[in-house]
Amino acid sequence: MPTKNNIEAIAEHHLVKILTPLLLTLVIGSVTFLFSSIIDLKNEMVLIESKKDTIEEKIDDLDDDMKSVREMVTDLRINSGRERREDLKKY
Repeated sequence: MPTKNNIEAIAEHHLVKILTPLLLTLVIGSVTFLFSSIIDLKNEMVLIESKKDTIEEKIDDLDDDMKSVREMVTDLRINSGRERREDLKKY
């Protein structure tokens, strides 16, 4: 009987020796993958924020352009109304 226990102890010991590095490698690989994924997401977030700033600047420029177009349309309406009145006064 003592030899059976010794053989089982040795087998368990070898399994521990084999599985411990594999499990440790798996844990380190998982942590490395998660860390690199977080770094990639952070880089994407920085890129998106820079694009957001660019888009906001373009929207501000478009707002200025829209104001000038509104002013031009208002001026055109005023001028066309004046011309129409002048035409009506002639007749």
